[in-house]
Amino acid sequence: MNAAKKSETTLFKVLKELSPTKKRIIASGVIGNLLENFDVMICAFLAQFIAMTFFPANTLENNIFNTFSVFLIGYLSRPMGSLLIGLYADQVGRKKMLIFSVIMVGVCTAIIGLIPSYQTIGIASTILFSFFRIVQNISVGGEYISSIAYLIENADQQEKGFYGSWVSVGFNLGSLLASLLVFILIYCIEKSLLPDWSWRIIFVLAVFGTGIGFWIRQSLPESLAFILENAEGASPKKTEILGSAIQLIGSHPSLFFAIAAIAWLGVGETVALFVYSPIHMTTINHFSQYQAMGMNALCLLFLIPLIPVFGFLSDYYSKTRLLALSTLAFGILAIPYFIFLSTGSYLQILMFKLLFCVPSACYYSIAPVLITESFPVRLRCTSLALVYQITASIAAGISPIAMLYLVNHSPKIPYSPAYYLIGLCLLCFIGLRLISSEKAIKTKISNTTLAV
Repeated sequence: MNAAKKSETTLFKVLKELSPTKKRIIASGVIGNLLENFDVMICAFLAQFIAMTFFPANTLENNIFNTFSVFLIGYLSRPMGSLLIGLYADQVGRKKMLIFSVIMVGVCTAIIGLIPSYQTIGIASTILFSFFRIVQNISVGGEYISSIAYLIENADQQEKGFYGSWVSVGFNLGSLLASLLVFILIYCIEKSLLPDWSWRIIFVLAVFGTGIGFWIRQSLPESLAFILENAEGASPKKTEILGSAIQLIGSHPSLFFAIAAIAWLGVGETVALFVYSPIHMTTINHFSQYQAMGMNALCLLFLIPLIPVFGFLSDYYSKTRLLALSTLAFGILAIPYFIFLSTGSYLQILMFKLLFCVPSACYYSIAPVLITESFPVRLRCTSLALVYQITASIAAGISPIAMLYLVNHSPKIPYSPAYYLIGLCLLCFIGLRLISSEKAIKTKISNTTLAV
């Protein structure tokens, strides 16, 4: 009890004593990821409206499946953007790439809101939507990895978990804002207070958030670790950075399998809890869309404040052990959660989802920092693009399709999407077994001879 009180007091002390520059650095990571994840999540939360707008008249289920197929193509394009932006971030710095990505994502989101419907321009509508969704994901690819690298590189050694956790705070705030606005929008549409096309307003307004993100990021200093790393010589060529990153990954296949497994579970669990669950509630349990979005918002309000708390704790306790406990909780809760999601009352689903949010907050806080710290500074963004972003993109695209497939092909087992999540937990346990401790990770990487 005394130790808990001491940790709590220390956390508030750390927050209180942050310098103005460090507050701006944290704000940059929070706001940038908030804006970019908001832009991405409104596409997912409004999948039914997008399906009816940009695809030919068909059954709603088929159109939703087609929409998520386009999302998969978009997610698969993320590694390309992540690699390109990562190479530039490792060569010219984190700041310029963070500004570039926030502008591109906002512009693409606004354009999607202006594309005419399929009924107006036919297949051109589907093509235009797919194109700008892909460009949007290419731009997003570099945001997450560059911003988390930027945050932990500006933190002291004993504060990296705490600083890095704020990227996940911003990411989930984006989901929360998207949930709240979509909740209000769908409620107004279902009550005939707004026309069906008014979902486009949210997309167009995204451009104003882009302006805020640009204003904050242009005033920030470059990453201190990046400056120190490149202070003694000229910037390496992008081909040298890429070659060294590939060499590094090839030298440690088991370590990078572990990173891929950790990343896949994080993405799959997020999709299950906040993207697929609303669809399951409306199609299987027949709740309204605005009820599902309202539940998302309530759970995110509960989850987000826990993220920096777990980030702070991870600076004093083993990250791998905390991740193992979170993974175990996911595996235990998966089937009961989907059973209640399929047949339970609104209150029962809400209570189980809130329970799921506790290990989720721990996982969201720790996993990105553990993965990012596994790479040396001069190869960090490029290596993350090759390992983390490829894995996360495939997982984000496949996860909702896999869950839809399972429930559509096993109608007598409406909780079948839980099997997908349990499978990911098993893979993550294997990955965590390959990582004995943070010290082992850092020792392996530090002993690698780099070509750069």
